[in-house]
Amino acid sequence: ILAYSQAFAGIERRSAINIPKLGDLTRNVISEIRAFYLRVAWPQITPRQVQEERRQRLEDLCADPEYSFPGKSRNFTKIPNKEFNNFIVIDKLKLIYCFVPKVACTQWKRVLYVLNENLEHQAPESLNRDFIHDFYKDPKSKKKNLTAIFSTELKDYKKFLFVRDPFVRLISAFRDKIESRDEIFYHFALIILKKYGNISLVPASPEKARQAGVKPTFTQFIEYLLDPQTENQFPFDDHWRQMYRLCHPCHIKYDFIGKLETLDEDTAYLLQLLNAEKRIKFPRKYPNQTTTSYVEQWFRIIPKPWREKLFQLYEPDFTLFGYPKPKQLFPDGEQ
Repeated sequence: ILAYSQAFAGIERRSAINIPKLGDLTRNVISEIRAFYLRVAWPQITPRQVQEERRQRLEDLCADPEYSFPGKSRNFTKIPNKEFNNFIVIDKLKLIYCFVPKVACTQWKRVLYVLNENLEHQAPESLNRDFIHDFYKDPKSKKKNLTAIFSTELKDYKKFLFVRDPFVRLISAFRDKIESRDEIFYHFALIILKKYGNISLVPASPEKARQAGVKPTFTQFIEYLLDPQTENQFPFDDHWRQMYRLCHPCHIKYDFIGKLETLDEDTAYLLQLLNAEKRIKFPRKYPNQTTTSYVEQWFRIIPKPWREKLFQLYEPDFTLFGYPKPKQLFPDGEQ
């Protein structure tokens, strides 16, 4: 592994170890070796090398005929335009951003708005949250036919996205949108409480739910996600829809893949690539942010068979973006 890791990092070194040729390894194994090197040698890895590893992992897995997931083999031109709702195209900056909810997307929308409108004197975090989300929902800010635009502008425009540990993202979505009884998302709470909470008379409003002390549990939320009937009625909401379904990483070749776990380093490097590091400062992280340390605590109450089913549901996100299967939830011998 060490010999391969050094090779992937661009280190030329003679070795007496008799190891198999790279051509004898599957693309998935090669990607895992790259990921191993990145974890072990992180302090010595440059931001450019980090991006090369992340892009190469996607390229290998997307080209591997033995690795499949729903939608991977679709013809790009056949993907409906509604599946590109999470893409922001900024002609002035020659930039395409696929935003993933619960992965610093509000902050990036603010930053892009400031850059596009030449408002460098204004701190991005001063922009109202509702305003910035509504701005990018406005049809005037949307491209009418993104499939056609990608066919013509894909090579010239820089494309980026930010991702996050899939299970941590789910916890964050639950805390922010369901457990908090968010007014806009309360209809999801109604569905969950009625179907999985065995509550016949569910409070009609978030305020009444707070007064009654009624709210969905995390277990009920997971049951909602695992229920095949859920998506038979409506697609997952963007806040818990799989990242690969939002951003189509095997159909679009991204120039930059950021991660929330390395947000400071990644945003600094991306702003540098955009020649904007001196023009703008990325907003600070939100307080009480959900982190990987939450996973074991929140999933402890989830039945083991459900954990495995949930992992399979989000497996492409784990694999494509280089997140390991959380061992603390799946000890050896447990399924």
